[in-house]
Amino acid sequence: MVDVDDASGFEALMPVARGGADDNIQVLVRVRPPNARELEQGYTKGVHASGQSIDVPLSKAGGAGTYSYDHVCDEQQSQAEIFDEVGVPVTDAFLEGYHGCLIAYGQTGAGKTHTMQGPDYPADSVAEADGGSSLDGGRQVSASQPGSGGDGGDAMDTGSGGADVAAIEAEQRGLIPRVLQRVFRHIADQTAAANPTSPADASADSALDKANVTSGDVTSAAGAGAIPPVPPPTPAAAPMGEVEFTVKCSYLEIYNETVADLLAEAGSGAVAPNIREHDKKGVFVEGLTEATVTSAEETYALFTRGSHNRHVGMTEMNRESSRSHAVFTISLESRRRACPGAAVQKRSALLHLVDLAGSERQKSTESAGVRLKEASAINKSLSALGNVIKALVDVAEGKDRHVPYRDSKLTFLLKEALGGRARCTLLACVSPAAGQLEETLSTLKFAQRAKLVKVKATANEEALG
Repeated sequence: MVDVDDASGFEALMPVARGGADDNIQVLVRVRPPNARELEQGYTKGVHASGQSIDVPLSKAGGAGTYSYDHVCDEQQSQAEIFDEVGVPVTDAFLEGYHGCLIAYGQTGAGKTHTMQGPDYPADSVAEADGGSSLDGGRQVSASQPGSGGDGGDAMDTGSGGADVAAIEAEQRGLIPRVLQRVFRHIADQTAAANPTSPADASADSALDKANVTSGDVTSAAGAGAIPPVPPPTPAAAPMGEVEFTVKCSYLEIYNETVADLLAEAGSGAVAPNIREHDKKGVFVEGLTEATVTSAEETYALFTRGSHNRHVGMTEMNRESSRSHAVFTISLESRRRACPGAAVQKRSALLHLVDLAGSERQKSTESAGVRLKEASAINKSLSALGNVIKALVDVAEGKDRHVPYRDSKLTFLLKEALGGRARCTLLACVSPAAGQLEETLSTLKFAQRAKLVKVKATANEEALG
């Protein structure tokens, strides 16, 4: 391992990492606005956000008291503010070579998917934009689902549920499109610094300014407006050496403890992905499609199309509840050479963006048949996650404990992220309604335990040659 800060002038342009203390999992709790269902049933506010705390009054659900976290966002805080609180630190650390992980956790209908990706839009609009692409244009609906409305699992009521993607307002964009924009903004700036040109040429050459993306035939979905145009980078005054970036992405779901590749071509007959562990590589997914991407628009288009292949289903709590855990992973590798003949400084990192299926209580969701089987698998998987967190807290307190990562596909996949090798942030999404207080308290207590997990992430850097 080497300290590249002393080896390359590129570091002057690196963003300042704002990951906070890297000795524990960072936790943000988001209280969403009340939704239409809660308002129709006679809404009463059950939790109150204040500073970095959530106040819960005495109720039949018990658990009254004050719960403190790293960040707390009330109903009034915007998507941009949430990104600034937790998205920017994790993204900037990722750009510095640290593995990162953002996990959205909470009951079904709590706003996880909205926080991660923003308002959804009808599958038909994407299918039309795709122009008959080999990837399925519509969201995959589990058996017995009455219909697919396309408002997105766990989406908040924002007034734009069925709007065409082109009409989505920029301020409603979720963490994922904002993360992608920041990553490729950084790449454009670094590339401009290494290869200074005139402002006009820089604008023409900017990967973020291209009108057409050829890789993967995803231009139409990217051009729909999910990620607004970014100004071209400001060129540096003089060359700062050589730099090369490689960005890849993959997208999978875990449905009823089965891993599926959301980017696989329809009818390809590919073998189902398998989570494996290697002494040197660590945990990886064998047989998973990994697409090389060159812009935020292209990457988000792949994400969008993969999301429309994800299992969703109707429950009493949510018209399009996510029935699977989804993990979108960005891989970034950079190679820098300060001057001709100098050693190449290599950095590599993974960023997992995780949208968990919502925890459910059968009496609330009125699950039956296929829905009940799905709910059972979801709750079993989330229970395994809770057991891993509990074991990691015990380890942090000096106890000798076995950590049961292999009890579920989800915890096995996130072993290195949860176990301390990544800058990990938990986004706990809750309802403000008093009627949902039992499930809200469960989420708040889980988030408090997660905050006690100790981590010590290290940058993945090495010198070549």
